[in-house]
Amino acid sequence: MHPRYSKDEFARRGQETYERLVRPRLGAGEEGKFVALDIDTGAYEIDDDDYAATERRARQ
Repeated sequence: MHPRYSKDEFARRGQETYERLVRPRLGAGEEGKFVALDIDTGAYEIDDDDYAATERRARQ
């Protein structure tokens, strides 16, 4: 099985999606938290724990 995106394309899409959809909505209390982001849908979860954010994102 081949990845859908190259590493560079994956990083570019992730950064663009983060800057466009996530960053504008972050509050001061969320600094230093982890973001689990779906680069195809733009859906994301934020948590102090990277595993918790990823697991919640995966269940949706």
